[in-house]
Amino acid sequence: MKKYLEKAVESDCKILFRWSNEKLVRENSYSSKAIIFEEHMEWLKRRLVSNSCYIYIYCIDENPVGQVRLDVENEIGTISYSLDKDYRGQGLAIEMLELLEKKIYKSNMKVKTLVGYVKRENVASQKIFQRLQYESKIENDSFRFLKYL
Repeated sequence: MKKYLEKAVESDCKILFRWSNEKLVRENSYSSKAIIFEEHMEWLKRRLVSNSCYIYIYCIDENPVGQVRLDVENEIGTISYSLDKDYRGQGLAIEMLELLEKKIYKSNMKVKTLVGYVKRENVASQKIFQRLQYESKIENDSFRFLKYL
């Protein structure tokens, strides 16, 4: 099985929109309101041309199963990710984030620290960051997970 990250392009808009609007993804997001397609399309266009945002589609044998986004500011990369609901609970998020770390090491991204913000009730994501050896700190109503590269 070939597993890889592929840079997102405009034609990924529909699948990214579907994943973003999935019920559990909205519940675990810091902005839980439903997303409007036209707004999502404009947001994606801006992000794809930004030199501080990296969006990847996680594929298994050319089948898209998830996405990971890295927003970089002051050498800190903030991670946002999701998996298609049919692929959760299989350890794939761990593999996807490991691929992201490898991509950072091999690229010219100026990232020295990775951070992920996770709501307290999102136990699955907490376990993922813990398994990847991120340090956790409690901030307000959530966890901040840090990893120094």
